[in-house]
Amino acid sequence: MKPAALILIAAALGWSQVRSLRIAPSTFSTLEKSFDTRLEKAAADPMAVLGTTRGLYVEGYGAVFTTEIDLIQTPNMLFMRSSPMTPKEVAAIHDRKSKNVATLKAAMTEMMKAAGRTLLQIPPDQKLTVAVRFLYLPWENTAGLPSEIVMTATRIGAAEGNIKVDEQ
Repeated sequence: MKPAALILIAAALGWSQVRSLRIAPSTFSTLEKSFDTRLEKAAADPMAVLGTTRGLYVEGYGAVFTTEIDLIQTPNMLFMRSSPMTPKEVAAIHDRKSKNVATLKAAMTEMMKAAGRTLLQIPPDQKLTVAVRFLYLPWENTAGLPSEIVMTATRIGAAEGNIKVDEQ
């Protein structure tokens, strides 16, 4: 490739990066920390945030926030137990996790609304997405539990609570 073409490509990439930095990093940091706190405190049976929420702006699309959680602070067999989980214990953990799904969805909805009200730099018709993936240990009963929940809305729709929920 000719040097002039490389310079043009580098300039174009640099321009796109400058344009995508319209939102101050501190705005994302504040939302990320708020989301993590909201998730940790959402339920009476605390959820475990497994790494912090990460948000970014995708030019032409909008903002995307992702995180991974455990619906409860699941006991880890390797460090806390010398014997396998009993069927009764596995069922109790499943029940506790099932109860937290609705609480998580409510917290995610509030997260979407907060992002819609905060990220005013994003055009109203661009999207906001919050995606949560779940950790399950190999011995767990995951029947009826989601592997991920993704909420999407336009920025203005999120602020108003018009949010699409996709649960897998």
